Amino acid sequence: MALCEIKAPNGNSIVTLEDWQEHAPPFRAQFHWKDGKSAKEFAKYVLENDGINKILEDLKISYDGVLRCFPEHVTRLPGKGNGRNHDLLIAADNGDFLIGVEAKTDESFGSYCKNIKNPSKNKIDRLNAMKEIIFGNKDFDCQELRYQLLSAAVGTILEAKRRCCKQAYLVVLDIVKKGYKYNASQMRRNKEDFDNFNSALPTIKTELQLCFLQKNID
Repeated sequence: MALCEIKAPNGNSIVTLEDWQEHAPPFRAQFHWKDGKSAKEFAKYVLENDGINKILEDLKISYDGVLRCFPEHVTRLPGKGNGRNHDLLIAADNGDFLIGVEAKTDESFGSYCKNIKNPSKNKIDRLNAMKEIIFGNKDFDCQELRYQLLSAAVGTILEAKRRCCKQAYLVVLDIVKKGYKYNASQMRRNKEDFDNFNSALPTIKTELQLCFLQKNID
């Protein structure tokens, strides 16, 4: 079993849910840090249910060293603009692997690439650069793919390269909190969007593996 050291972007150690809320809150925390929402339920899963080691089990990773874990970590993406905001970044101390986690309940993956409104030249250049990283081709047709999944995959690959990790994983953690009524059609759509993105990845791109995990939480 791995030893998990969790630190916020400001360097503060995170041990309790209150620590996470104070030092690594999600964007627009007033809307997203609520019972039943993915941000808070994921934090509880990590802190109260040994969630990080359970993710390793699901990925069939055997590791008993130290894991450096960073909620709300931002990875710079090509070009100008906001970076990739990981719900949690998990890095093995020995450099064997890195895991980027995206937690969801019934929130969508944002816009399809075809629906990006009034893209600037920088946005187009960034999208082309990300397609080059993922697909090896800036002209790859990604119109039917979700932009958030593309940026999540690129951010995970770039972070793994920066940290000289041998293998990168992008995990979508689908959380179902007992007692909460979620939009079932949106959750099905999320799985379909994930599968579409996964099937679009080149089979030779072995440095990134994708995994969709569903967790029913009491």
